[in-house]
Amino acid sequence: MRRGAVLALAVAAAVFAGCGGNKATIKVSSSASGSIPTAKEPVSGFVKRLTAIEADIQAGRCGPVSAFNKQSGFALFCDARGKLAYSGFKVLGTEVFGTGGILEFTDAEVKKTSKQKPTPGVKAKGNQEVGVLTLAVAPDGRYTPTGPASPILNGSVIGTKPASWAGADANAVIFLKAIRDKDCKAFFRYSITPRGLPEKQACKQGLDTAYAALHKDLTSGQKATLFRQSGNAQFYFYGLRTGKQFRTLVVAKNPPPGPAFLAFGTFRATK
Repeated sequence: MRRGAVLALAVAAAVFAGCGGNKATIKVSSSASGSIPTAKEPVSGFVKRLTAIEADIQAGRCGPVSAFNKQSGFALFCDARGKLAYSGFKVLGTEVFGTGGILEFTDAEVKKTSKQKPTPGVKAKGNQEVGVLTLAVAPDGRYTPTGPASPILNGSVIGTKPASWAGADANAVIFLKAIRDKDCKAFFRYSITPRGLPEKQACKQGLDTAYAALHKDLTSGQKATLFRQSGNAQFYFYGLRTGKQFRTLVVAKNPPPGPAFLAFGTFRATK
């Protein structure tokens, strides 16, 4: 994982019905119910914006970077460490999955990273390490990094296909149940939390702050729908509808010794 980040992400396809009071039961569906938000710009528009922000970092123009970070689920450094880590930034490719997507890139930090081990079940392309930003459509209709991390992989995963959705589906359900029930142990084990934070602090930041609104949605008794969108061998994208709110949920395959899948979290597409 690389860089610092802020919690904020998206969710998968299923139907939630009231159960045990106002709690929603969570099951994954393979198809959406109703329309999903559409991007108002192509992903190439995000590429242009990100490239400009990377240039601002190298030039020490931190105003635009701060504005970018306020809308992003993943914060970029605008200081000496950012200049060093992000020098030579170059976008290698993008792929869109419904309201989500990924951007692969390289920079000084990626290039100096030691050889990464393959993720079990993922046949990456090439032998060049790549950094990845997971993306989601934001309320303004533009693509934005979801955070809370930017993994470095042993090769490109663009164009690969999921071998199976079962593991990702199970992780998505566990993750959402953890938010619904404020289950700290499950949340900490099965999702990516800001690097270095101990369990109690990560849960306070995640469950009590970042996902407070989603917890309320999942315990209000209103209908909710969780469904698969699309993905590749490494990243799985879901849609979550709770009342009038729509969120994108990202799940990723994880190498040993941890769980086989981890939730990157949810990112809201509606205001």
